[in-house]
Amino acid sequence: MIAAAEFANAGDTSNVSVNTLPFGFYSNSIGWVVGSFTSIKGYPQKNSFTKAGAIISSNGSKYVYLQADEVQNPLFKRQFIRPDLFVGKLGDVKEYIGPPDERGIVPGSNKSREDQHLLLHGTDYWFELNLKHLLPVGKGVDTDFDYTIDIRNREQINEPFCEIGKLFLETKLIYRDMTLKNNYANLKIVTAAVDFSISNDNTNYIYFPTYGTYQKVSYIKQFKAFGCDVPADIWKADFRYFYPIFDGINSYPSVLAFNFVTMDTPSWDTKYKGKYKRGKLFVGPTLGGTKYLRGYKDLRYHDRAMLYYSMELRKNLDWNPFNYYEWTRKIGIDVLQLALFGDLGRVAPKWDFAEFHRDMQYTYGIGLRALMQGMVLRMDIGQSKENLMIQMFVENPF
Repeated sequence: MIAAAEFANAGDTSNVSVNTLPFGFYSNSIGWVVGSFTSIKGYPQKNSFTKAGAIISSNGSKYVYLQADEVQNPLFKRQFIRPDLFVGKLGDVKEYIGPPDERGIVPGSNKSREDQHLLLHGTDYWFELNLKHLLPVGKGVDTDFDYTIDIRNREQINEPFCEIGKLFLETKLIYRDMTLKNNYANLKIVTAAVDFSISNDNTNYIYFPTYGTYQKVSYIKQFKAFGCDVPADIWKADFRYFYPIFDGINSYPSVLAFNFVTMDTPSWDTKYKGKYKRGKLFVGPTLGGTKYLRGYKDLRYHDRAMLYYSMELRKNLDWNPFNYYEWTRKIGIDVLQLALFGDLGRVAPKWDFAEFHRDMQYTYGIGLRALMQGMVLRMDIGQSKENLMIQMFVENPF
């Protein structure tokens, strides 16, 4: 404990900033949202960023939350800790679950209709703890690894495409307990899982990358424990590529970004005590929401497997209204970007590359990104065959 306290206080605290800010945004699931959060930037380490707050939405949802990014384990400096906690009441939301229709089409499947959903409300308890361990290889050889943004000009970017960057072993503990109901149904969905991953981060900054590549392979083990009624096995692969476009607007280049994600559930058709070993909605293959297919509702599509492509042009703006006044400069928005994006994906009852590329779902749209004190704020407007969606969230989609 003494060593931990010494480590936490060893750094220069002159750059520690504490802010309390109100905010508002729109969510395609819960509507218009207002809230407030208190953030601590730079403590216990200069890269740490902790947020705690509460929200209330137009559909009656109410949440309190706590999040912390890049907190270095004071007793084991190669390990980073990220806890996420959300607890609250969920107003009426669309859940694409239930029995098949008269044609045998299951809600959430690739051929399902948008009106195949239940309108449910209830309670939501969601906890994740990510332990991220930096391996002593590649760019992680230095034990005093500093996780900060690295800006270079065109001549300085000469790294091999497949070079080993920062190699991480990650273990994420996942628990979510939702009780959902309406006048006709009462459902309890509990997820207890551990996500084991290995990732190779060869970008200059994982939260706001302007060049480099990123690869990640994950095995998600769902357990019959803590109220979760069935085990399951899920695999996931994630590849990202960022190509810089030097426009001379500021020190951050514009970026052409590409993302490929695929998932499969090998245990899908295997039974455990009469129940199929299938992943819950929160950990299994899904499309729709703030990350995948942004023109669709959260968890709009789900099945045994999924495949997804996304491409974005993130173009710097030569206009930043936050620089006009002293009080707006204190907010700390360094970069504004306009993003043009296209998403393409599909869920399927089996992992089949040819089937994935038939009757695919798509989204195209425009977004606005802001880099604020190392954190990315974004708003995306996505058009699909079903809806025009406004998505507001923290962090880039990939």
